[in-house]
Amino acid sequence: MTSGSASDADVDKAVASAHKAFQSFRNIPAAERGLLLLKAATLLEERTAEFAQLESLDTGKPLYESEMDVGTAADCLRVIGGIVQNYHGNHYDLGGNFAYTAREPLGVVGGIGPWNYPLQTACWKVAPSLACGNAMVYKCSEYTPLSTVAFAALLKEVGVPAGVFNVVAGAGRWGLAANAAPGRF
Repeated sequence: MTSGSASDADVDKAVASAHKAFQSFRNIPAAERGLLLLKAATLLEERTAEFAQLESLDTGKPLYESEMDVGTAADCLRVIGGIVQNYHGNHYDLGGNFAYTAREPLGVVGGIGPWNYPLQTACWKVAPSLACGNAMVYKCSEYTPLSTVAFAALLKEVGVPAGVFNVVAGAGRWGLAANAAPGRF
């Protein structure tokens, strides 16, 4: 779900969509989630010119700087996508007893992005969340939504299931609304 000026009802829809998508996304093996991020990194690099143009339109940065931002956003996806390939719990032998670490998705994660590095920040927050099997509702800056909305479409294109990554934009009060309801995230 994507909304240009989100109301509380829009945020509720995005959160409900994320909770629904989480139920199946959490069961996708970590290695497969990592492959989705690697595919997204490759596609983002292939579309550097398109995304850099959106970043420059949004932020007012020179095109060469936006091109670097797209590159480092793709780097983030690639690093996290690679790390999660070897993501599993650990077993510690305690002489007959044992302890272990179970790495399990938590649920729906909320993220808030700034105006000055919209695509990079989205990737910094989305990559670890999705790699760990969580769904996300992401509030991009109301001033710079273009690249984040395009990134949401790119994630869908590489196979991230609908509802796993939801973008809402609007006034800063969205953050207050999101945090006011217990159990929302």
